[in-house]
Amino acid sequence: ERLALTAEQGSKVNTSVFSVRDKFTALANTHFIQRCGDANPPDKEDEEAEKTMYEVPTIDFSKLKNRKRKRSTDDSNQSRKKQRTENEAIPDQDILWRVNYSRFQQYLRDQAIVGAVARKIDKRSAEVVRTMLRVSEVRTQAEAPYTNPLSYHEILNAMPADQGVNKQVLDQALKIITEDSMDFVNKTADSGGGMYSVHFQKALRALCTAHIESVIQERFGSKSLRIFRLLLMKKQLEQKRV
Repeated sequence: ERLALTAEQGSKVNTSVFSVRDKFTALANTHFIQRCGDANPPDKEDEEAEKTMYEVPTIDFSKLKNRKRKRSTDDSNQSRKKQRTENEAIPDQDILWRVNYSRFQQYLRDQAIVGAVARKIDKRSAEVVRTMLRVSEVRTQAEAPYTNPLSYHEILNAMPADQGVNKQVLDQALKIITEDSMDFVNKTADSGGGMYSVHFQKALRALCTAHIESVIQERFGSKSLRIFRLLLMKKQLEQKRV
């Protein structure tokens, strides 16, 4: 109801109850929203509790529509008492939801990593990294330094069909990504075509360094940037050595 009221004039947003349910379920499945409960997320081992946090209850919308119609046409005390009893049986009356800000931070981090790969290497390599992050997004803990390892075949099967990525193209892309100096993607095993993971700490360090280098280049010039890179590589140097 609120979506219908706030939709802009002429908006093409589908605010039907079934469309809202599908979008809501999609947000829950990707962990962008979660049930309110314990402020601390469940442990990795507690898979059942974690599943419950993102479980959308099944609701019979036809009964809810009938109940709403009764409310608008019958104002008797007996009817109100009956409606109150029926309302108590609504499956999700005690289930409240909130935005999972940690998940959004993960998403923004992932987008920054994909963008960096696209700028440094190429768009196809960026799509490979995007696919790896998408597959592991709800399987990797928010504070983890790298994604859970993904098999070569898992990455290949998850690649979008419109990207036209076959085995030969994926082999080439993974080779380029893992050998690149950014070191965003690591090959963790050789079995079954290989196991790969995205290293968040290295990626974020490289992104931060790139931002700092951009500021130094703009404010102090290329010579200062060379000095900064030298100090970054050598950790510390006396002025004469520089």
